[in-house]
Amino acid sequence: MLFALGWADATASSTAAASSASAATSAAAPPALEGRAPAREPMGLDCARHARRLLEETAAHKRSLVRYGAYALSDVVALLRYRPLGAAAQAELMPGVYSLIGMCTQVELQELHANSDPVGKRILADLLEGYQTSHKYRG
Repeated sequence: MLFALGWADATASSTAAASSASAATSAAAPPALEGRAPAREPMGLDCARHARRLLEETAAHKRSLVRYGAYALSDVVALLRYRPLGAAAQAELMPGVYSLIGMCTQVELQELHANSDPVGKRILADLLEGYQTSHKYRG
């Protein structure tokens, strides 16, 4: 879902070149990215703004989408791993990510942590720390 936002910038020429080599690289690339070249430039502000709105809308429909929150959060972790965020884009995207974290149960967060590699675990830990310090209400 969101992981595709980070890869939508790939040009047609790089996609064509990557598709010829996709048989060799498909084992290393996630299934959703087969035939696409990874984009390493920072995420644009408009893309971050749209992703934030999408995440907030997803969290607003918690009752019907509760089973999919962990999967969306997994996509966000993968997006943050492969796509750097500028300061403005990070400030724009984080409220949506925090609302998505608030939608997930503790069990789902533990499962996501257990199924992540070390880099994904560090990104998830940073997101959870930011959620605890700046977003979660303590009263």
